[in-house]
Amino acid sequence: MPFTAKINRVIGPASGETEAVPIDAGGSGPHPPGMDIGERLARLGSGQDWIKVILALIGAVVIGEFAFLGIQINRLDSKMDALSTSLAARIDAQGAKIDAQGAETRRELVGIANAISNSITAARQVQPQIVVVPTPMPGAQPPVPQPKP
Repeated sequence: MPFTAKINRVIGPASGETEAVPIDAGGSGPHPPGMDIGERLARLGSGQDWIKVILALIGAVVIGEFAFLGIQINRLDSKMDALSTSLAARIDAQGAKIDAQGAETRRELVGIANAISNSITAARQVQPQIVVVPTPMPGAQPPVPQPKP
């Protein structure tokens, strides 16, 4: 046992402990020497029973956790559905508002275009020119301008 010897050299032997005694290969094992095979099998059986109980408890906890997780996922899914429905309604409302504003803007632009086209049409039409010409009077001569000295 070189590992134990090294520990004993570094930290010293444990209190009240003497040199380690190797286990005899032909000994009776870790059980008390007076225990027969029936008692050993009974202890082994009870140990297996406890392992079964522990594994059953672990399985029940795992199943419970999966059920809880399933419920939480279902609640989250229903909340996401409600959120998406609410969000879709808000988006549709905004779309209707944008459409209404677009129609109003379109009407304004059509009005402006009509005003411009009417102005252009009016500018292209030639207005008749009225020239006032005095009518000549018979017998009257127009005065001749006199040069000024």
